[in-house]
Amino acid sequence: MDIVYLGTSRIHRNRANLVQTLHTVAAIHRLKVNIKLYLPPKKSGLDVKKRLEDFGIKENLPVYFSSFLHSRWKRLNYFPFILIYKKMLKRTKHVYIRSPQLSLALIKYRIPHHLEIHDVDTLKKEKWLYPIVHAHRNRLINWLFPISLSAANQLVNYGADKKRIKVLPSGVDLSLFNTIKPVNFDELKKVPKIFYIGRISKSRGLKIFEKVARLNLGEVNLVGEAEDTISCDSNLKYHGPVVHRRVPKYYEQSHIILLPYQTNLEHINSISPIKLFEAMASGRAIIVSNIPPVREIVTHEKEALLVDPEDENGWIEAIERLKNDIELTKKICENAKIKVQKYSWEERAKKIIRTLNLKVDPNGYKTSSGAS
Repeated sequence: MDIVYLGTSRIHRNRANLVQTLHTVAAIHRLKVNIKLYLPPKKSGLDVKKRLEDFGIKENLPVYFSSFLHSRWKRLNYFPFILIYKKMLKRTKHVYIRSPQLSLALIKYRIPHHLEIHDVDTLKKEKWLYPIVHAHRNRLINWLFPISLSAANQLVNYGADKKRIKVLPSGVDLSLFNTIKPVNFDELKKVPKIFYIGRISKSRGLKIFEKVARLNLGEVNLVGEAEDTISCDSNLKYHGPVVHRRVPKYYEQSHIILLPYQTNLEHINSISPIKLFEAMASGRAIIVSNIPPVREIVTHEKEALLVDPEDENGWIEAIERLKNDIELTKKICENAKIKVQKYSWEERAKKIIRTLNLKVDPNGYKTSSGAS
C-alpha cells in the first residue's frame, strides 16, 4: 500500500475538514496511487456511495471505518486504533494524517508518518508543538504539510526542518463550478445578493453580516450551520446547512461573497479556507479579511478586496465600491477565476505525490515509488 490516510471526521457531518479529506483522497485515487482512507464509524444504515455523491465525489473510494477513530478515543490519543493496526501501519510506505493527537500516538509507537498542520496556535496551547517538532527533526514525522506559508513560518521558528516542510493550501473541485452562470452586473449595481457559505459564528463575522443587512446594502444570505444566534432582519436570509455538492448553486445566486474572518477565530493565523477557493472558482466578487494567510492567495484589488477584519466601516465601504466601480468588480471576478485554476484538488494531490516521491505516468498511472 502506498498511502494510508487516517482521518477523524465522521462522514455524515458537513465539515470543511471532511470536505478537504475526501477530495484530497479522491484526487490521489484518480491518479491511480494505491490509497486507503480510514474514518470514524459511520451511522447505521448510511449509504456511503450516496454520501460521497453529496460531496460531488462519484468514484467508489477505498474507505474503511473504525470505531477506534471515534472522538471518544481522542483523550487517549487513539491508542486502541494504533495497537490494532500497528503492523499494517508499519508496512505502509506512507501514513498520512491531519490529527495532532493521532500523530502523538504514532510517535509513541515509533510509526513514521506525515502530518498536515491546520492550526499552529492550538498546537502551542495544548503543548503539542514541541514533541511534534522534535519528532520531525528526528524523522519520525517525515514531512510536515502546513496549509499556509504563515503556518510554515511558525513551524520553522519553533525548530522544524524547513527542508521537509511543504506548504499545502486547500483546494476546490473546479468541475462543480464549470456551469455556473456569470455575474449579472446590472443586478449587482441595484440590490446585490451578498452570500457567505460555511460555519456561521461571531468569529467569522456574524456582526458584520447583520450590520450590512440593517443598512440595506443588499440582500444578505447565510448558508451553513449556525454556532451563534442570528438576528432576524428582512434583508438577512438564513438558509441552514446544505450538502456540499449544492454549494455551487448558492454561489450562482450571488453577486458578492463576504468572508469577514475575525481576529479571535482560533486558527486565524494558519487558515487556508476552502470557501475562498470556491468563491474564486464561482467568478464572484470577493471581500475578505486582510490577514497573512489570505494574502498568500489573493491580492488586494486584483482577485479580491481586502479589509481589516474588525473595521466595520471598511466592509461597508468595500461593498459600496464594488457596486459603484463595475470595471474593478469585473476585473476581480475574472482574475479570481483565472488564479484559482492552480488550486484544484488534483493539483493538491499531485503536490503530495511528488513530495512523497510517488511517481505517476502522464496518463495518471503509478509507475514506481521511492521510500518515505
